Amino acid sequence: MMISLLKNDLKQLKNTVVIFSGFLALSLVISLISFHSDVPVGMFYLIILLYSLVVPMVNLSYLFDQTQQTHFSSLPYTKIQSFMIRYLSGLLCIIIPVIIYCIVDVILGQGLVLKNCSSAILMIWIYYSLGNLAAYLTTSVIMDIILQIVINISPFIIYMSLFSVYQTFVRGIISADFSMEVVSIILPAFRLFIGGLSGLSSYYLLLYAGYGLVIFIMAFLASSNRECVN
Repeated sequence: MMISLLKNDLKQLKNTVVIFSGFLALSLVISLISFHSDVPVGMFYLIILLYSLVVPMVNLSYLFDQTQQTHFSSLPYTKIQSFMIRYLSGLLCIIIPVIIYCIVDVILGQGLVLKNCSSAILMIWIYYSLGNLAAYLTTSVIMDIILQIVINISPFIIYMSLFSVYQTFVRGIISADFSMEVVSIILPAFRLFIGGLSGLSSYYLLLYAGYGLVIFIMAFLASSNRECVN
């Protein structure tokens, strides 16, 4: 039964996979004609970032419809089984095209992404888990999108505002550079983009792995405590 549900999820995501694969193919073409490696690598990371957030929204869209949610809740699966099947199916739809991309990239003599693949893995894990968390915490697509924007952007906006106030009114400095280390901590995508080109230090590897684990656990708890209401 669980295998059947997994297969059904994968079928429902086939259009998303096709679109995702198309963008990855475009990124591959750009890597072949570009004179600078940072352009195709940056595009690749932007694509996987966006799709890591979008795929959970598509895969868990039944949560935003009361009839569908009631139907899926009536199936003979525990909340743990349902969460793991949904999580795995969406993750496969991201990982498999990325693996194919990397293989083709190596065959074509580029291998740009594989040089620092840990950044890509962490990018997918953190933001895919975050997409799942947002879906389980909301009751509509609009609220899901808003929550994802708030979670991803608000820490940086708050830091930028506090930093500007401190520099201007406390230190009396009109303009000063932000701390890149603080930005990297509150905005993982920023450092992961850089890591895709130059690699990640062990400090950031452990930090972002911890982020991914914590967000995954939070998503699991959110799914376990979600009631079948809309």
